Amino acid sequence: MAPKFDLYLNFEGTDEIEACGPTNFAPGDESARIVRVRIKQEGGPAAVYERNLDAAPPVAATEPMWEIEFDRGQLAPGSARAQGEAVVFRSDGTRRTITWVSDVTLVDTASFVTFGGVDTDPGVDRLIEG
Repeated sequence: MAPKFDLYLNFEGTDEIEACGPTNFAPGDESARIVRVRIKQEGGPAAVYERNLDAAPPVAATEPMWEIEFDRGQLAPGSARAQGEAVVFRSDGTRRTITWVSDVTLVDTASFVTFGGVDTDPGVDRLIEG
């Protein structure tokens, strides 16, 4: 497994952040458990997700993505540094701990402009589906 963070991590509601990314499982990997994610912005405290191995939700090797939501603390939209740690369980009965780090952008999706209730030209849908 060689997990990564998505470039953009979204705030969920007003209190949580969604950390996620591709799993990139290797041959012989059966599953993994994400035990720690830390997101830090310059000048502010980190938001941290941390679970004991038994309490961390499993991610099957068939899953293309991993995802965790946790308390965003004082994180704000903008640049941040994310660090992750997972325990990978192998088909030969062994397990190993892996870590990864990435620069990410935190996004407040509540600030996106939406067009709910607006009738659009049906031709636009054909172009998008097309």
